[in-house]
Amino acid sequence: MLRVVSVIMLILLLLCVIVQFNDPDGLVWMLIYGYGTVVTAFAVAKRYTVFAVVGVVGYLAGFFYWLPGIVVENPTHLLTDLQMGERGVEEAREAIGLLIAAAWMLVLSIVWYRNRSRSLVD
Repeated sequence: MLRVVSVIMLILLLLCVIVQFNDPDGLVWMLIYGYGTVVTAFAVAKRYTVFAVVGVVGYLAGFFYWLPGIVVENPTHLLTDLQMGERGVEEAREAIGLLIAAAWMLVLSIVWYRNRSRSLVD
């Protein structure tokens, strides 16, 4: 089950990297989501690493960095405003993406920790 979810998250993270090509600060965001993509690719190969823990910390730091700038008058614009004309829509989307990535990295961190604990006992 975890492997299936890992493949799904790998695809989603790759899509996050791809959609950044037209963004003015796209290179930064491609690197941010690329990090999660690489860690997830290792998970698909059943190689869990401490880099997932680093990802949790980094993604949460980014989330809390963007959080104060989120002011969206109409929350439906998060899904419908493709031009991101309303102030705060881009920041909100970026913060949500970072939170999702942090949650996924937390899952991989727990798996890494459990596997690490088992190997120390054996």
